[in-house]
Amino acid sequence: MSRAHALLNGPAFAHRGLWRPGGPPENSLAAFDAACEAGYGMELDVRLSADGEAVVFHDDTLGRLTGRQGRVDALTAGELAGVRLGATTETIPSLRRVLDLVGRRGVILIELKTPVGREGRLERRVADLLADFRGEAMAIGFNPAAVGLMRALAPRLPRGLNASGHVDESGRTVAPDPERAYTDRQLELAAPHALIPGKDLLPGRRVAQLRAAGLPAATWTIRSPAEAARVERHVDNIIFEGWRA
Repeated sequence: MSRAHALLNGPAFAHRGLWRPGGPPENSLAAFDAACEAGYGMELDVRLSADGEAVVFHDDTLGRLTGRQGRVDALTAGELAGVRLGATTETIPSLRRVLDLVGRRGVILIELKTPVGREGRLERRVADLLADFRGEAMAIGFNPAAVGLMRALAPRLPRGLNASGHVDESGRTVAPDPERAYTDRQLELAAPHALIPGKDLLPGRRVAQLRAAGLPAATWTIRSPAEAARVERHVDNIIFEGWRA
């Protein structure tokens, strides 16, 4: 069994941590701690701060989660660490703080939020942080060039390629087209050890073909037991939110 198979064949992954309305907010230290305590793995998003630190936050702007205007990359990691998530006392964490918190308690899927054409700085920082990490992690992302860059920067780190029929290589929502997912060119660039397909691609010929060729898969975002039952034969694991898998 490959390392990627071993990582994806463990517990289910909590999407942006084990968060919930009225509880820990998404991509917060409290949500990642809750995932660890419940025995889950976790998925999270990383992007660059103004001073080149890898910080854990999904959106490129602050508004939806903080009520504050502006871009994440306009503030330093120190400034972001003072920005509260919603009405909680949780703030935007650095990837370093999350790695220190999680340690060996759960597998982390680290999604690189790198725009196409801007690969390099974020990937180098993530590779540096993971060099001394003793837990289990996989670098994933929609941008195949960013994922592929990790092959040179962290050759022992497993890599997963995200895809969806309605999301392009930059992670932007676009008109649905399943044929944009897992093209030969994307696979050549990323050289992935695993697939991270959206549930809209399941069941699907391309994912089935690649799984048969030896690539394990974990699908997102599964929001109910019924959805989990629908996809379970087509993937090795799920990335879930809004319930407990």
